[in-house]
Amino acid sequence: MEPDARFPAGRRETFGAAVLTVKVTGELVPVLPALSPCVAWAALRVTDANGLSSIASQTIAVTPVPLRLMQPFPTVRIVTTRLASQIKLTLLAVQAPAGARITVTCGGHGCPARVQSKVAASGKRGAAAVEFRRFERSLRVGMILRIRVSKPGEIGKYTRFSVLRGRAPSRFDTCLGPAGVNPMTCPSS
Repeated sequence: MEPDARFPAGRRETFGAAVLTVKVTGELVPVLPALSPCVAWAALRVTDANGLSSIASQTIAVTPVPLRLMQPFPTVRIVTTRLASQIKLTLLAVQAPAGARITVTCGGHGCPARVQSKVAASGKRGAAAVEFRRFERSLRVGMILRIRVSKPGEIGKYTRFSVLRGRAPSRFDTCLGPAGVNPMTCPSS
């Protein structure tokens, strides 16, 4: 991290991804980025017009901002019908809170689209139903649909739906990290 011109004196270090903020003459100056618990040391040297200086330092406990589950938590509905060698997807809908980004990615041969993304509008009780009709068709063996429901700073939902040869489709549900990219283990209640 580059030194901040508004904080010319003192040592700055990085501890994980947390953000430590120090108030200096009415300005908020980020000193340390952080998201993991740690103890940080901050110092400030002040010099007056005559060249006299004084140093103040303090040890500061930095704690992470607790992550919270998206409320109401998203629901992914997938309805299929089994055909001879394919699966017919008749419904792909997501119930998500207003402002949540829903991204469906498709992998494998014969995907109707590689990626489709929508933002949930406001709905009843703070949640909206979003349908992905582009994917409602016959799916070949080997196709994988990944549904990610994310909102900045909140734990979202991840669903993977795989079409298997000679067996029922496989579905895997878990939580999605606050960045909206990687699946993660859901926190216990």
